[in-house]
Amino acid sequence: MLADGALAFDEPSHTYTLHGKRVPGVTEVLDTIRMLDGVPPEVLAAAGEFGTHVHQACHLHNMDDLDWDSLDPRLALYVRGYRKFVADTGFKVIHSERRVASARYSYAGTLDLYGELRSATTVIDLKSTASLPLYVGPQCAAYQQALQDTTGEKSRRRYCLHLKPEDYRLIELKNPQDFNDFVSCLNVYRMRQRSRIA
Repeated sequence: MLADGALAFDEPSHTYTLHGKRVPGVTEVLDTIRMLDGVPPEVLAAAGEFGTHVHQACHLHNMDDLDWDSLDPRLALYVRGYRKFVADTGFKVIHSERRVASARYSYAGTLDLYGELRSATTVIDLKSTASLPLYVGPQCAAYQQALQDTTGEKSRRRYCLHLKPEDYRLIELKNPQDFNDFVSCLNVYRMRQRSRIA
């Protein structure tokens, strides 16, 4: 488990430090395979920005602090999809937008959701993209490991919650290779970092 203050996040540069040393974020590590989806970088950037707003709105909803009157109507459609998921499944939020890190593997990130779903502790990754990205399994597995390393909490299951306007699709992520695939990306990330220094 991590001691209080061991993990820090700098919002303007979107960088994580663990015990005072910069570590890569989960999304940064997975850039290696994000490009394999064949989506142009400018489209990825626009989708990423919209996805960030969806995440923030769902988080505010979880905190009972969402101002529906000031919410962009397009975003509201996706939050309604999230609300439908909660109503349909009885999902109980334990952590929302929680910063986590693994000292063992030297990476960090912000998991979307951790809670109780159908009597099982569960890590959920939110997506609002048109289709599911290739990297969602490794991404969710990385958050699952980092949550355990940060708090000691163990997640029994992993899901992707694919939000649609006023609807959703819940996909269980069961591939036992997902975390190994993330570690492979982490090793490629480090190799590229070393090549830039050399």
